Amino acid sequence: MTLNNNYSHILMPDFFVRKIEQYVSDFHLDFGCGNGWFTNYLASRYEDIRIIGYDIPESLDYAKRLFKKIGMPHTDSLTQLSSIAPFDSATLTFVLHETDDPVLERVHGLLREGSYVCILDYELRGKDEQEFRNLFTAELEQEEINRLGIDEAYRIHTSKGIDECVNLGESIGFKTLEKEVMLDKYYIWVGYKS
Repeated sequence: MTLNNNYSHILMPDFFVRKIEQYVSDFHLDFGCGNGWFTNYLASRYEDIRIIGYDIPESLDYAKRLFKKIGMPHTDSLTQLSSIAPFDSATLTFVLHETDDPVLERVHGLLREGSYVCILDYELRGKDEQEFRNLFTAELEQEEINRLGIDEAYRIHTSKGIDECVNLGESIGFKTLEKEVMLDKYYIWVGYKS
């Protein structure tokens, strides 16, 4: 990959980004891209990789405007993703905890053999409500609490953790390459499709 140093706006800690970047390959899927900032970051940083952003229609409103402006492909169609697959790598950043939908199984089906999936998510399972309140303090996290209410935010963010991610990933055919809990509230898991 060719590094483009003209992009400096990063919305998550550098060490998360560095861990994730090492698993980004030539044709990359940012599954659950949300507002598109991480998809845009990767595309701006690496000029010779192709990146597609995917999310549900209601999550893509801002991303559509951003991606149209910079000419980056994005879609809200799983059918379209299937037609251009297989991908060489995929990221899911803060996606898995939000859904009971089989997103990881879908991603597995969109990846070629020998590819990587990298998941960054919350590791809050087992925390009591006070611990959750003490850890869930970033500005965007507080906005989410205000929007959902503390009970619903607590339920969503403590329902799954790294163990559930590893078990699910391995049960559908990924081999665990890396798993790490960081800052007592996040985890990264990397799976390899062999």
